[in-house]
Amino acid sequence: MSNNNFIIVDGKPINENEIPHFYPLSIVKYQPSYNSIIRFIVEEVYGISKKSKKYPVYINLLASKSLKVKYLAILLEISKNHNLEEVHLDYLPRKVAEMMNISFRESEKKIDLIDKRERFATLPKYIANLLFSLFGFFIRKQKGEKPESVVRAWVDVDEKLHKDEFEKSMIYIYPFGINFKRSIKFIRKVFKSCENVSLRGINYSAYNTLKVIFSKELVHALVDFEYTGMKSHSKTMLKFKKIYTSDEFQVAAPIIYRNKKDTFVLNRAHGMGCYNLEINYDEFHLFNTVQQEFYSKNNPFTKYKTYPSESSIQTTNVSQKTSFFVVYIDQGDLTKYHYFYEANLQKKLVETLQDINNQGNKKVFVKYHPNRNEKEKKDFYALYGLESIQAFNESENYVFINLYSTSYFDYKKFGSFLFVKDHSFSPKYFFGDDINSIHIDKLKNTLLSYEN
Repeated sequence: MSNNNFIIVDGKPINENEIPHFYPLSIVKYQPSYNSIIRFIVEEVYGISKKSKKYPVYINLLASKSLKVKYLAILLEISKNHNLEEVHLDYLPRKVAEMMNISFRESEKKIDLIDKRERFATLPKYIANLLFSLFGFFIRKQKGEKPESVVRAWVDVDEKLHKDEFEKSMIYIYPFGINFKRSIKFIRKVFKSCENVSLRGINYSAYNTLKVIFSKELVHALVDFEYTGMKSHSKTMLKFKKIYTSDEFQVAAPIIYRNKKDTFVLNRAHGMGCYNLEINYDEFHLFNTVQQEFYSKNNPFTKYKTYPSESSIQTTNVSQKTSFFVVYIDQGDLTKYHYFYEANLQKKLVETLQDINNQGNKKVFVKYHPNRNEKEKKDFYALYGLESIQAFNESENYVFINLYSTSYFDYKKFGSFLFVKDHSFSPKYFFGDDINSIHIDKLKNTLLSYEN
């Protein structure tokens, strides 16, 4: 993105890089403007018909791989309550400017809205999947006849989600690029405990990989890369009668199941997030109605179910408790996802808990995000002095402090949860209305008011 890009809101110039500091990027996707602007761009700017087989990939690609589109959606949200006087963004298409009633002052040119880093992320993705495909011929286990069902898995959370199917299904393990150590640990565990398991990669094309790297129109090259890879992979997957997966984050996942006839596909959401606007499942298990509203809006024919809620052993009125430990649920480095607003809120939250911990009358622990490496944990401790907690005792009373981590569902049986919000960010976008939330500015006094 260009340093010359800026907007003027209420008479104040705002640099493009300040936009995600101005508005929480994590909640943009829940606004109506997000869905409408993506479809407008795909259909009107790129000229892709809804009847095109690649249409779902274009939609999902812009939804997950375009920070620029999210910025445009934020502008629509800002314009509802503020005077959006000028917009100077070199990637603003003329048709989008006209749709948003923004004067168009830039020269018309071919515009690529996909994040530039996606161009070179394709090569390691191709290599990782190629290696898993090759190793899958040798690193595999199968006892007896091939099962009628298959589980697509990447990491340990998939085993938890599909635990009832793991023992009786074929397990395909795919590359998990976020945390290599976590992936290796999972592979070893599954090969040790399951009878039918194999490494598996998507059949991405070397030619399409090179097209992505050198193409002048990145969005179209990426769509071809993902579409052809998943179309090829569907031939393997649709040989099974049942597919259990958690692939709502893969932009071309709908292509795998497009020609399913006698195959039943059940997807279980792997977290509270909402990802693809276009899906293609027979059944989708979700955490709450927020996700159901997000997905069903564009995919009404999928059958939706919510995970059964496990009630907390504590009441939400934590002030009635006589003793407790405070546990901060870490969400990792949010700036990796350009969640600068949320990262600043998380920093303010941690500093508040640090202050409480330093006063000595409340013990505050941190439960690290599983993707934190050891160096990050050491740096965190050096900066804030909060001790790590690994396990919880049901005889103890805990108060968990959370932004929007799905650890809520794992740990709420051990105590009460307080979700943190401010004037713009609300965890209700992720969990619905049935949570106990508190404004960040009131958190310290609230926790200090609880008696030990």
